[in-house]
Amino acid sequence: MRSWPVPPEIEDAHEKFLGPLGFRQFLYAVGGFVLGCFLAALPLPVWLRVIGFVAGGCAGAVLALAKFYGIPCDVFLLRLWKWWRSPREYPLRREG
Repeated sequence: MRSWPVPPEIEDAHEKFLGPLGFRQFLYAVGGFVLGCFLAALPLPVWLRVIGFVAGGCAGAVLALAKFYGIPCDVFLLRLWKWWRSPREYPLRREG
């Protein structure tokens, strides 16, 4: 029986930049860390600075690693924003 090689999925193949992260994922992770450090450096009570650091780090981690419906989080959020901002048609709406 003949067999043919099946090509790998090319859509999910990204160049690895640092360990398991791609370049864009690495930038999101670093950006989240920098945001967390910035929020931790504000002159606020310590508990608010800790919450700000954790929130910044979590935001970077979600943008870098999370996938919704099989697409990266940043692409999903961009498409969601465009959908919210686009005009909608209501074909069954009554005119006049």
